[in-house]
Amino acid sequence: MALATANLLASLFTLVVAIAVAAWYLAPALRRRPLADALTLLLWFHAFRYIALQIFSAAEVGGLQASTSAQRAIAFGDAGTAALAIVTLVVLRRRLPVGRALAWGVALVGTADLVSATVVGIQGNLTDTATDWSWMILAVYVPVLWVTTVMLIWQLVSRRREPVALVTGSAVAAGAPGARST
Repeated sequence: MALATANLLASLFTLVVAIAVAAWYLAPALRRRPLADALTLLLWFHAFRYIALQIFSAAEVGGLQASTSAQRAIAFGDAGTAALAIVTLVVLRRRLPVGRALAWGVALVGTADLVSATVVGIQGNLTDTATDWSWMILAVYVPVLWVTTVMLIWQLVSRRREPVALVTGSAVAAGAPGARST
């Protein structure tokens, strides 16, 4: 089987499995959590997007044939999204109201990056030369990012009236041990 065919087939399988896990387990779990917690869970998947920086080493050792501009577009788009996701995780942990806007930023920047990387990958035939970690990232991690991005947008839209910030004066806002927002 050709490398590109195997990669696309594996990506399809991962997408189907990720959608099933999301529909059967993740979506019901997210509905039971406060918005900040639901967003946090989804953002953790995006916090590791800096793994795309490996494209530089893959290209250096000949495991991936991508132009320098393609490498930069893919790596820096993902690294930027990862940085934004990490900042958003810190903000949501503190239950600051700006967490919602930052989560939207991750969703929009992350979506733009996924679309851009997909176009760059198709134009550069990257599935034809991806091996080792590059292959795993394309076949496993990228489909999971697509699913969690859709779920992130779903949470932001469907729960748009739910506050991210804590209500002042509550036990949670006062930092009572074991207290949780609801």
